[in-house]
Amino acid sequence: MFLRSVFFQGSNIGSNGLPGGQRCWYGLLSVSVICLSVHIYLSKHRRGLKQKKQIINILLEENYPIETAKYAVAVSAFETGNWTSKIFHKNHNLFGMKLPKKRNTTAIGEDYGHAKYRNNEQSIIDFVQYLDQLYYPKYFNDLFHFVSTMKQKGYFQASLSDYYTGVQTRYRKYFKTTG
Repeated sequence: MFLRSVFFQGSNIGSNGLPGGQRCWYGLLSVSVICLSVHIYLSKHRRGLKQKKQIINILLEENYPIETAKYAVAVSAFETGNWTSKIFHKNHNLFGMKLPKKRNTTAIGEDYGHAKYRNNEQSIIDFVQYLDQLYYPKYFNDLFHFVSTMKQKGYFQASLSDYYTGVQTRYRKYFKTTG
């Protein structure tokens, strides 16, 4: 009853043709929608920051240079739709990796046609193992060199142009650069 009396009190008509109480109700609803939108944006942004830090830290521990670690972040963001995909959430798969048939892996199985990991860290470690076991260089001239090497090694089936554009978009988003 209290809320009803607060939101619908008064019967004067406002400039927008609504009773004064209804103007208050619509205003409260608008503020609620704005707050929810900000909350959703911040939670997605924080999730991206967490994955970004985790990938960079593990690659640096494995003696990869910071630029290569940044390239890996961009690939992860692209492969998972900025860490929103079902494969990311259900499988802890940060790179869209398939279950390998010929190399060592940290994967614990397969689900939804992709490798499944115990946690995100295991997925990142598996990506590092993939880079090491397929003899990727640790240093790359630029993002295009990294992505084209991935294409040569068979990491993705899409056209080089399409994949590079997607990864480059994420690189620019997360590292605010034109690289």
